[in-house]
Amino acid sequence: MKKVIFLDFDGVLLPQTFEKFMDGMHTLSNGKVQTNDKYDNLFAPHCIDYLKTIIENTNAKCVVTSQWRNSMDYDKIKEMFSYRYGNQIKIIGVTPILNGKKRGEEIAKYLKNNKVDKYVILDDMDYSQFEDNQREHLVKCNEILGITTDEVEKSIELLNN
Repeated sequence: MKKVIFLDFDGVLLPQTFEKFMDGMHTLSNGKVQTNDKYDNLFAPHCIDYLKTIIENTNAKCVVTSQWRNSMDYDKIKEMFSYRYGNQIKIIGVTPILNGKKRGEEIAKYLKNNKVDKYVILDDMDYSQFEDNQREHLVKCNEILGITTDEVEKSIELLNN
């Protein structure tokens, strides 16, 4: 059974509180943080741990929906996660970029072209960005806090039931 997490970065793995906390670190031209190596501390460690918990409990794989895919191709995103997290977080794809379309339309196109049995959408975007039949799969995160234990529990429940 193929289980997928449609994964946004900003507001999910990179909450606004983490960005403010890391403000004193080296900031790249794109506004992201760099410390010891090329991929260090781009995401809040506690948010990554929450994502790992979902994956460990569901055996789900991740498909990136984040706007980062506009400036970072699939291979680079996959390399970044592999470099930092090994096999703990598997990135198996990105949604297609459909300029001017809502995120839900990009997810719908991915679902049409790929076999997925169960999925959740981890995102901080408003419900209006998603199609009606996707909203029951949306696990909405607070952009200030990112993913929390509440979203972890809901994601696990959706993927395992």
